[in-house]
Amino acid sequence: MKKIVSCFLAAFMLGALLTGCGGSGSDSSGEGASLGSGGGTLTLATNEDGAAMWEEIAQRFSQEHPDIQIEISPFVDYSALNQNVMASHQAGDDYDLIIVNHTDTLSFIKGELLYPIGDMVRERNIDVDSIIMGNLENMGKLGDMLYTIPINTDTRIMLVNTDLFAKYNLDIPATMDDMLKAGKVMAGANQGDYVFTDEMCTNGDYFSTYEAGIFLQSCGGQLYTVDENGAATATIDTPEMRNYLDFISELLPYMPPDCTTNNDALAAFREGNIGMYTFGPWEYSRMDLNELSFGYKLVKVPAGPAGSVSTSGGFQLGVGSGSKNIALALDFIDFLLNDSDSMMLIGMSGLPTVDSAYEQGEFAGEKYEVFKEQLASSNVPQAPVANLGEVVACFTNYWNDMCVGNLSVEEVIRQAQPAVQKLLDENA
Repeated sequence: MKKIVSCFLAAFMLGALLTGCGGSGSDSSGEGASLGSGGGTLTLATNEDGAAMWEEIAQRFSQEHPDIQIEISPFVDYSALNQNVMASHQAGDDYDLIIVNHTDTLSFIKGELLYPIGDMVRERNIDVDSIIMGNLENMGKLGDMLYTIPINTDTRIMLVNTDLFAKYNLDIPATMDDMLKAGKVMAGANQGDYVFTDEMCTNGDYFSTYEAGIFLQSCGGQLYTVDENGAATATIDTPEMRNYLDFISELLPYMPPDCTTNNDALAAFREGNIGMYTFGPWEYSRMDLNELSFGYKLVKVPAGPAGSVSTSGGFQLGVGSGSKNIALALDFIDFLLNDSDSMMLIGMSGLPTVDSAYEQGEFAGEKYEVFKEQLASSNVPQAPVANLGEVVACFTNYWNDMCVGNLSVEEVIRQAQPAVQKLLDENA
């Protein structure tokens, strides 16, 4: 899949967390931590790529809070970061602030690496639900408790070849049904035109729930759900998932014949005979839209029964469960959420998570306007269980077999439901 870091905690690491947390000096209840604002030093664990950015943000923070210093601890990648966060926690020397990939959030919560900040956020009148765009704040929650703040994200929209739809006197599809109707018209003309393309079976294990997952979300479906205790239940046998699988099966004949083997759908779209392509903010680094040989428009995901819903990922900021400076860490979070320049800096690797960051600089104007609109109805594809990679790969294997004609929708549902549930049960 595009633009997602594969750095999940391994299952054995989670086991170590669950049995080894609570070392000397570690207190997830917050007792013994600094609960009154004052001076001190905060430690922040991040990856090396983000270190310079966090140094700049730390300087901005220090201008408002000269008595609070931030010590940046960079790690080569998120796997190394996760391992060091775990080791520090077990040694009773937790980091105060931790950058968490959204795919690791649930593992961090269940491993008691993160302090539950929801109550303190409310006490300080930090209105996270209003400040954070759309449903993104849910990425950092288990049940009703908030553990992390989403600090950058992404989402998917559609890049449309307007000339192709004009050729057939068709409106740009506003719904998934419209896509199928347009595809039928183009196929009937037999001129080698197609309504949509993407890298259906060549873009990794996450494609079925991230890129193509925009249609699952728009059907109102999920691969599985997670309750407030972290227990996961597969939802492949639901009407919403069935609608999604039926749609993909009906859409495939209106896509290029090599869509399941071509690993460069963008190049295919550039040829001019395809109507729509899934487009993320990372695509701006791959192409100049003004160099396209046809008219184009960026639009929201065509709506399904649940509306126009897309998928999002991104990174979170949490507070170490054994931090001795929890109040100071909340000072930093409060500052960050209300400093649009800092949130714009963080968003440069994807998209910002607050409206104010879209009012000036890089993210102001038409280039990101549709992305901002789509974020109002974007969800994380599924809550990240500890063995997320294995779970998603299992489902995607069945999904790929359906796409190439080896399995029917009914067979996918019948076989994938118990197979995915078995893997989910390993997290119990």
